Amino acid sequence: CDQPVQQTDKPEFDYAGSDPKAVELAKQVIEAMGGKENWENTRYLTWKTYGKTENVWDKKTGNYRVETKTSLIIMNVHTMEGRGWKYAQRITDEETLQRALEYGREAWMSNTYMLFAPFKLLDGGVTLKYLGEQHTDDGQTREIISATFNSVGPTPENKYHFYIDEESTLVVKWEYFLDQTDQHQR
Repeated sequence: CDQPVQQTDKPEFDYAGSDPKAVELAKQVIEAMGGKENWENTRYLTWKTYGKTENVWDKKTGNYRVETKTSLIIMNVHTMEGRGWKYAQRITDEETLQRALEYGREAWMSNTYMLFAPFKLLDGGVTLKYLGEQHTDDGQTREIISATFNSVGPTPENKYHFYIDEESTLVVKWEYFLDQTDQHQR
């Protein structure tokens, strides 16, 4: 199916709760990576996660293929319809297939966020805070913004810190926190 799936009840980016400096930095990061328009016009993406898991995503339709050493899932991440294989055997049991499709959607959310997080800084439900500048281990000064989530995604309690190179305005490092109240990364 090549028709886009319409999303409803999608939250807006949290401008009111975000720091203007963090929002401006996020806009600069997105522009440095090619810009919002190019990101929105990109349709097909393929990549490996952890050098092992194959991912293919059609952003327009939501169709997603994720393949590991032991499993293959082909699905639509919006409708949750799809097929799955485990050890090259088609999954026919409905309950097992539903678990596989849930795994596929969670893999899609996690794997796309890890790779495309800078493009998602201004997504709906995201709140950005400016944390200031910090000298990193490599002796460089980086500006840091924090991203938290308001009831979106499978783990809305997570938090990320993005370290932005002042010259290139690219994210050069990010840290993951299991809980928004955590002071130390996981």
